[in-house]
Amino acid sequence: STIIFALGIPKRFSDRISPEAAPPAESQPLVDDNGFFTNPDLSYVPNSLSRRNIELQDITDNNGNVIIPLSGIELPLEFKLDVEETRMTNFMLSWVVKDAWDGLKDVEGNVIFDGFKSILDPEEVPSFWWPE
Repeated sequence: STIIFALGIPKRFSDRISPEAAPPAESQPLVDDNGFFTNPDLSYVPNSLSRRNIELQDITDNNGNVIIPLSGIELPLEFKLDVEETRMTNFMLSWVVKDAWDGLKDVEGNVIFDGFKSILDPEEVPSFWWPE
């Protein structure tokens, strides 16, 4: 299997996205200076690592007295994207693979990545890499 770890949205991808697909936050560009969507519902794309949905509540008795204080405890990060974020990440990663299928070159024409074809195409990889 192949794991693609993406940090932010590639500009070549975001330049092709219609603002209707990821409406930016009011008076904001589609993507911020760090390469993330300004749309709050997509702001974690493509990163699944966050603390956003983890918030412990104190455990109280029937009178509302705190018996086990849990609020404010910092928890480990979670790996999670919501459905819309997952779909956008899938679109982006499919585009990444297609765009770099035959490889990538830098501005000087030097090959910086041989391409996903060399990794994923069974005709191009040694047979011991690919299950029969």
